[in-house]
Amino acid sequence: MEDFSEDYKIIEEKLSILEKKKYETLNLNSITFTPQQLMEDRDIEREKLIRNNTLNETIKAEWNKKTKEEKQEFISKFIESMKLIKNKNGDFKIEKINFRRSYIEQLTKFFQSGIFDIYAPIEVDDEEKYVRTSVNINQKQLDEYIERLNKEFEVEFYEVFPENMNNKSKIVELELNKEKQKLIRLVAVKSDKKFSKSKEEIVKIGAVICNAY
Repeated sequence: MEDFSEDYKIIEEKLSILEKKKYETLNLNSITFTPQQLMEDRDIEREKLIRNNTLNETIKAEWNKKTKEEKQEFISKFIESMKLIKNKNGDFKIEKINFRRSYIEQLTKFFQSGIFDIYAPIEVDDEEKYVRTSVNINQKQLDEYIERLNKEFEVEFYEVFPENMNNKSKIVELELNKEKQKLIRLVAVKSDKKFSKSKEEIVKIGAVICNAY
């Protein structure tokens, strides 16, 4: 516990310096890339690793290369505190996580710029799964995203339906050839980058499909 307390003190001091700098390297007002470019590069790299069956191994390898102090510092950048429960076998279970305010603020900026993904539930062969979904992007960004991915893979965009967000949701079916097609992500395309203050808003829902997978 004494070692942990000392480590925590050092980490807190480092985080204090980072927060004073306001994460200048992540300041969206000074970035030279567009949101869809970040999404493009991220999806291309992810898809390449999946096709080579090395995604999980790559993530684990990057994590294992870090020292104990680097792991502690990395986690503490995002987590303020957490509540753990110890069961009768002596194993710990995470019951609650409190994220740092600075981390939430950055996620909000990313979300408003169309960078941050959410996971939407879908049903595949009577089984519920979650698929990455882009929000708050416009048609121009979608077109550029599709064009960039097509340089690496053969992808298509299927418009599922234009839907009024004030209406009740409805069931939509999308048939894919499991051997030749893969769902990369869903997208919610808006004509305006800003969220409407009214409850009614028209959003085009579509699916990005990768062919010859």
